[in-house]
Amino acid sequence: MKIIKNLRTLGYEKALNQSALLIETGPYLVYQMISQDTRQIPTMRQRPEEPVHFVQFYENDSFIIEKISRRAAKALKIGGSCVLVATGPHLADLEARLHLLGMDLESVRAQGRYVALDAADTLARFMVDGAPDRIEFNKVVGDVIARATRQSHFVSVFGEMVALLCAENNSSAAIQLEQLWNDLARTYRFSLCCAYPLTAFANDWEGNALLQVCAEHSLALPAEDPL
Repeated sequence: MKIIKNLRTLGYEKALNQSALLIETGPYLVYQMISQDTRQIPTMRQRPEEPVHFVQFYENDSFIIEKISRRAAKALKIGGSCVLVATGPHLADLEARLHLLGMDLESVRAQGRYVALDAADTLARFMVDGAPDRIEFNKVVGDVIARATRQSHFVSVFGEMVALLCAENNSSAAIQLEQLWNDLARTYRFSLCCAYPLTAFANDWEGNALLQVCAEHSLALPAEDPL
């Protein structure tokens, strides 16, 4: 890997308090944004109730399934809630892995602490003319998060809708959706992990879409980073 740029010079307000490095790995560009206050990262690792909006890039499905299933199981085991908004195949794999981790999904679903939504179906419910509609997003997604926060002191959310938009070469809609998530986080306390396969940026030769994605998150993790 080699460092190409220091993103602090690129003028993104949300990156001003971060050391952000643009790193090249193979044919793809991956960004790693690391807080200057190194105390923040151990806090996030040790306290799962800490709210954060972070992005995880990945190359292998097996990696993201293992990471998110363990994250979800951890939330459920401490009495928290879990909301998964994933692709159909990933939902099936995540639930299979959660069962292996000892989770009784029917029980926590009945308690209102576990919600699994198909990303494509959910996305279709609030997209209008190729862009996410704020009012519909708040109805469709906001209501789910509101119910989850009423059930638990900690809500773990996993989202793949943005990745679907990028895969459709609609990165502008993905950025708008990330911003809607950030707005929602000003009302409700939850921890959101957005995941993007690197293939979603295969046509992003200049890295502009990837840079904007990173700027909407408090932390960006390179592919296969185990945080």
